[in-house]
Amino acid sequence: MVTLSFTDKGVRDERELGGPNKPYNQKCIKGIVNIKKRLNHKIYLQVLRQMSPEKRLMRAFELSEFTRQLFIHGLHKRFPNLSEEEFKKILLKRLDKCHNRNY
Repeated sequence: MVTLSFTDKGVRDERELGGPNKPYNQKCIKGIVNIKKRLNHKIYLQVLRQMSPEKRLMRAFELSEFTRQLFIHGLHKRFPNLSEEEFKKILLKRLDKCHNRNY
């Protein structure tokens, strides 16, 4: 049986490193599993550098809105039977945890 625990650094793989049940596409360093490879990261950075500052800012707003909608959708799937008021309370509580307190 495989036990995965989520940490702030990634997903911790609790099975023996290099074991026979380890999927080939997961890179494991000191017990932390890197689930997604960044194959196109250099291309992504090149595309960002070619954009105007206004376009990069618009892209950041779009990604922020997409992330917010994805977060809300995930909460709806996790708590499908909550009333709108209860859901909003949970949403605001979770968003408060995400707030960057460095400001």
